[in-house]
Amino acid sequence: MKTARQDGFVLTLVIVALGLMGVVMAVLAGAGNTMLFHADRAQVEAVERNLTASGLAWARHQALQPGATVTAQPVELDVRAFGIRQARLAVSFAQTDAGSVDVRIEASCSKGRQTARTQRQYAIVLAP
Repeated sequence: MKTARQDGFVLTLVIVALGLMGVVMAVLAGAGNTMLFHADRAQVEAVERNLTASGLAWARHQALQPGATVTAQPVELDVRAFGIRQARLAVSFAQTDAGSVDVRIEASCSKGRQTARTQRQYAIVLAP
């Protein structure tokens, strides 16, 4: 009879250990989801900064071209190289002075639940 009691005790320990493993897995899954949320946020912010920098570089290049026409209509740039399907970059030239050009850059991107949208205006000095 003593062996039957020991086998039942071991079985109880195994069931308790399996329950504890389930709790640990639930806690780790929550922590993993939190890390994924923050990683997506960091990626969206980085892509948004890269979009803005790319738009500013493109605008500067366009403004320095001899005989280039700058327009107030937004120009949609191709952003497929950034690897985010829901990204958008529009550049428009707001004002033109003799030595500088005001550029408006609208960038937006989203991944999962994260979305970043910015509209900023920059002044580009045309003097070399």
